[in-house]
Amino acid sequence: MIKKSLQILIVLCFIALMIFSISGCSKQKTEEEELSDKNISEIEYLDDYIMLMLNSINDIDLKQYDAKIEKTENLNEVLSADEETSSEDSSNNVIQYTMIPNMVLNSDKTINWDNLKMQVENLNNIWPSIIVDLYKANVDNNKLTEFSDLINTCITNVKSENRTETLNSLSKLYDYIPTFLEKITNNEQDLAIAKTKVEVMHAYVNIDLENWEGLKNNLDLAVQNFEPVVNNTNNSEKEYNISKSYVLLQEFKNAVDSHDKDLLFIKYKNLMEELIIL
Repeated sequence: MIKKSLQILIVLCFIALMIFSISGCSKQKTEEEELSDKNISEIEYLDDYIMLMLNSINDIDLKQYDAKIEKTENLNEVLSADEETSSEDSSNNVIQYTMIPNMVLNSDKTINWDNLKMQVENLNNIWPSIIVDLYKANVDNNKLTEFSDLINTCITNVKSENRTETLNSLSKLYDYIPTFLEKITNNEQDLAIAKTKVEVMHAYVNIDLENWEGLKNNLDLAVQNFEPVVNNTNNSEKEYNISKSYVLLQEFKNAVDSHDKDLLFIKYKNLMEELIIL
C-alpha cells in the first residue's frame, strides 16, 4: 500500500514539474510588447472604421454577401426557393435565410446621413482613448492633434451633409494610418500595404469627384508602394493573394480612361477586398 502511494506521489510530482517547466519556459510579453499589440489593434480599428464610412457614401460594402432573414408560414415557398436555407423557430414559423450579393451596379447610391452622423460621432467618442495609447508609443503629439482637428472637421461636414467635403476630410483622416503605424512596427510589408491602401482610397475619392488625372496619379503611386511587396521573395505564404492584388491594381489602372464611375468602383471594390486580407 505504501509502495503504491509512493508511486502515485512520484507521478503527481512529475506532472507538477512538467506543468511548472512549461509555464516557466513560456515567454511573458513585456509591457512594451503588450502596448504595441494594443496600438496595432487600435490602428486596425481606425483603418476599418474610416474605410467603412468612406465606402458607405457610395453604398459600397466590402463583404461579398449579406444575410437576409425572413419569416414565413409557407414552407413550400421556402423549399422551392433557390440558394436558400431554412429552419423553424419556437412559433413554428419557417425562418428563411437568403445570401444577397453586395453588388456595385445594383447598390442604392443614396447616402444614409443619419447613419454617417452616428458613425462619426462614435469615432469622436472612441478617439481620446486611442490618443493615450498612441502617445505612450511616442507618436508625434502634433499628428495626434491634427487627427483630432480633422475629426472635428468631419463632424461639421457630415452635420451639414456636404458630400464632397465629407469625402475629402475622411480621406485625410485615412492618410494618418501609415503615419501612426510606422511608429509602432518595423514590418516594411505592413507599412507598404498601408501606404498602398491610402493611395487606393484617394483613387476611390477621385472617382466620386470625377478627377481623372488625380485618379491616375493615385494609382501610379499605389503601384510604386506595392511593388516592394510583390518583389519580396519571403512572402510565399501570401504569394497568391499578393499576385492577385497586383493584377487587380493593374486592372484598375487600365480602366481609368473609361471614365465609367460604376466600372471604376467595381475595380476599386475588387482590389480593396483583396488588400484588406493581406
